[in-house]
Amino acid sequence: MDCLSTELPARTFPQTNAPSIKNLYSKLAGISSEVHAGGICVGIGVNVEPPEDAMEVGGKNAPAYLTDLGFGLTREREAAINAVGDAVLHEFEPLYRRWCDGGFAALSGEFAEHSMLEGRFVRMANQLGEVVCEGTVRGVDASGRLILRLEDGETKAVASGEVHLL
Repeated sequence: MDCLSTELPARTFPQTNAPSIKNLYSKLAGISSEVHAGGICVGIGVNVEPPEDAMEVGGKNAPAYLTDLGFGLTREREAAINAVGDAVLHEFEPLYRRWCDGGFAALSGEFAEHSMLEGRFVRMANQLGEVVCEGTVRGVDASGRLILRLEDGETKAVASGEVHLL
């Protein structure tokens, strides 16, 4: 998948003072994948509008929302959400078939071409938010584990966790 794109309704985006738009990196969407009971579970989320009780989010990527981009509580917003969902499913289906046929190894080369983590210093945290390790990303192995070079020079393969750019 070179790039996921879809036609959204044409619009001029309003100027905003929303902190998420002013940051260099704002997170509009996220992807989570887990292997469970011999299968893979992929979750894809798009931030539509801020929650009523917004939480402070650590890290460099402040949340962004479709409403920040000018999609209000309208049919236009619903059309944008549906267009994103359709585009994701259209691009994901052939990748899923490749994964079924050859596991992550069948996708690892393409994954490496598009990884924005290669060479970046990251912190890995577990489900409880506890630091597992920190290191420089050196790629992903054929099993899909993130390979880190730790500060002491050791290489560590991490199978699960949340990545935080430092």
